[in-house]
Amino acid sequence: MSIFREYDIRGIVEKDLTVELAEKIGRAYGSRAVRAGAKAIAVGRDGRTSAPVMREALLKGLLGCGLDVVDIGICPTPLLYFALFTLPVGGGVMITASHNPPEYNGFKLCLGKDSLHGAAIQSLQADIERGRFESGQGRVSAHAIIPDYLAYIKKAFAHVRADRLHVVVDCGNGMGGLVGPDSLRTLGCRVTGLYEEVDGRFPNHQPDPTVVANLQDVIRKVGETGADVGIAYDGDADRIGAVDEKGQILWGDKLMVLFSRDILKEKPGATIISEVKASQVFYDDVGKSTRRWPASCPAISSSPTGTSGTMTPSTRHAAWSRFSPRPAGRSPRCSPICPTRCPRRRSAWTVPMTSSSRWWRRPRSSWLASTRSLTSMGCESSSPTAGG
Repeated sequence: MSIFREYDIRGIVEKDLTVELAEKIGRAYGSRAVRAGAKAIAVGRDGRTSAPVMREALLKGLLGCGLDVVDIGICPTPLLYFALFTLPVGGGVMITASHNPPEYNGFKLCLGKDSLHGAAIQSLQADIERGRFESGQGRVSAHAIIPDYLAYIKKAFAHVRADRLHVVVDCGNGMGGLVGPDSLRTLGCRVTGLYEEVDGRFPNHQPDPTVVANLQDVIRKVGETGADVGIAYDGDADRIGAVDEKGQILWGDKLMVLFSRDILKEKPGATIISEVKASQVFYDDVGKSTRRWPASCPAISSSPTGTSGTMTPSTRHAAWSRFSPRPAGRSPRCSPICPTRCPRRRSAWTVPMTSSSRWWRRPRSSWLASTRSLTSMGCESSSPTAGG
C-alpha cells in the first residue's frame, strides 16, 4: 500500500518511509510551495523517536528548493495550523504519524492555510518520480509556537471561569502533554494529568483514543478522583476521546451535540456539518430537518468560498451545501453518474439546527469552558472508526 494517502503521508520508518524518501518529499512539496509563491513555511514535529532524523531529511529537501523554514519545534499538530494564521509563512509541514504505533512516522502538509489532500498528495509522488524539483538555498530559523498559543488561549478565554471543573487529561505520552493540561489550567480547571511526559515509544498505551482499551486509564482515574470529565489525546493531539463523570465514553456525535448547543446559543439557526459516523442521537437533539449527501464525491469542488472557520478535509467538501443547489439524491456539483452514496462511503449532512434537547441530563453550562478550550485547539473528537 502506498504511503501517499488521502490526507497525509504515513508509513513504517526505514521500511516504507526512508530518509532518502523523506528528503525527496521535502523537495517535491517545497517545489510546489515555491511555484505557489511561498517564501517560507513552518515545520513542526511530534515526539516520536524517528522525528529528529525525519526532520533533518525533510529540511534538506525544503532548503534545497530555496524555501526558508521556520522551525516551530515539538508541538501538537493543531499548533502547526495555528502557526499558519499567526506567522509569516506560506504553508507548513507537521512530522507525525498521528495515532499510529511508534514505528510509524509521516507528514501532514499544508499549502497556504489549507491542508493538502486527495490528488494534491498523490501528485507529489508523481513529481518525485519525474524529479520535478526547484533549486535554491533557504535558511532555517526557530520560533517557539507553544508560548504564543498559550498566550492566545489566556487572552481569548479571559472571560471563562472554569474553577468548578475537575478534568482528568490522559496525554498518552504524546503532544497533548505539552499544551492540553496548561490550557485547561489557564481557564481555571483543576487538572489531573496522566502520562504528560513526551515519550515516542508510548510505553503506557497506544495513542489512539478511538480504541476503548486505550481509554481505560482515564476512565479509572475519573472514577478514583470524582472528576467531572476525562479527556484523552491521540499522539499528535488533534483528536480526543472523552468520558463523563460516570466513566461512560462520549463518542464524537454526543460531543457534537454539546458543541452545537453552544454555537446555537450565540448563533441561532447556524448550519452544522456532521459526517457518516454520527448516530441518531445527534439528529434527534439538534433538529428534525436534515439533508444528506456524500461528502467525498470526486466531483465535488474542494475549496468552497465564503465558508468560515477551520474544516478537516473530510468536511470541507460538505460545506458546499450552503452555496450550491442540492440535486435530488446527489451531491451539489456532483456528476450525473454519482449515486446517492458515493463509492468512498463517506457522507455528510447539513442540519438546520434547533436547540431542543432530550438525551443529555447534565447542564450544558458545566461543559462550556472545557469544550471551548478543546475546540479552539482544533481537536477532532473521536468516534469508534474515526480516521486521522
